[in-house]
Amino acid sequence: MQRRIKAIDSTSFGPVLQGMLNSLDQSRTADQLAQDFSHLSTALMHVYAPPRESLQTIRPRKPWFNLEIKFLKRSARKMEKAWQQEPTQTNWINYKLVRNQYKNAIKSEKRKVISERIVRAQVPRNFMESSGLLQEQHRTTHFQQVKLQIN
Repeated sequence: MQRRIKAIDSTSFGPVLQGMLNSLDQSRTADQLAQDFSHLSTALMHVYAPPRESLQTIRPRKPWFNLEIKFLKRSARKMEKAWQQEPTQTNWINYKLVRNQYKNAIKSEKRKVISERIVRAQVPRNFMESSGLLQEQHRTTHFQQVKLQIN
């Protein structure tokens, strides 16, 4: 839950909070007072800084993004951070090595996924083309039969 805390008007919030604190029953136990304060502060926050609703768009992962690529991405980020914190030649070489492995893994997985999709798309297309040819022959045969019946 997100709230705009910085947008609270402290000139009006302070006196209301002070009044609510003064209204707490002092004869109660510490746990009860803490619970009362928690409820009062939550009620005040709902009035002065209402919860904001945020809209999140959830997108499916790319089909080529697997666990190996996730691990390589994380490793590349760690290596980059190590190189940025201590810019030595060894850290740079390690970062480049892992970064290139990550990029190459993505390229190969993309190629594999796209080629599989092309193969899957061609199978129904070939089926439709062959069935279309059969239907065309059937239509031609049917039209010829109709012509023969009319003449």
